[in-house]
Amino acid sequence: LRTPDGVRISDLPRDFRPEPFGSDEEIQTRLTELFPDQRHLPGRSYIEGDQFWLELNYRLTEDQGLRTCMGVRSSAGEGALLVLKQVCEAFGARLDDEQTGDFADLEAETRESMKIFREFRDRNLPRRASSAGGE
Repeated sequence: LRTPDGVRISDLPRDFRPEPFGSDEEIQTRLTELFPDQRHLPGRSYIEGDQFWLELNYRLTEDQGLRTCMGVRSSAGEGALLVLKQVCEAFGARLDDEQTGDFADLEAETRESMKIFREFRDRNLPRRASSAGGE
């Protein structure tokens, strides 16, 4: 989201409307420039690294087809944080860390939050079998 600097999520008024990032085409163009060797489709970009994957998706608002936020799905693996930093810097945006309930610092606190998520995921989600005949 684009929000005023230094403001916590809890400080935003209920009727807060973030400034738009642009149209689908404008967002896709910028993401393609940032990550040219990755997969970009209308409304979505998929970015993969050696130890992570990340999906960015854009939501439509009533404001003449302009997007005001991006959704993030990720494996939370090493490397994802750098990509998220690049995206936030390119769009002048801040990342909402759902685990902490506030904006991410994109440094040590966010790294720890991602680690906690990976540990939770690894404890609670079944692992995929490494072979076709696996469990």
